[in-house]
Amino acid sequence: MSKDCIICGSNIPPHTTEEGVVYWEGGHNAEPYASGRCCDLCHGEYVLPARLKQMKEERYGEKWKPIEFKTT
Repeated sequence: MSKDCIICGSNIPPHTTEEGVVYWEGGHNAEPYASGRCCDLCHGEYVLPARLKQMKEERYGEKWKPIEFKTT
């Protein structure tokens, strides 16, 4: 069962044990960043930060402001 990441389009590899036994082939839930399944990299880079941001906004509302990084 091969799936493509909804975010980057790459193939989602299965998760395997050290012995090579496949135990999960479904990728990660990409909500709230996107609707569908995503790879490990996009889950960490995009989905988890989006979930944390959403949780903070729901909890703190207008009081919470994201940090803006300035580049030189």
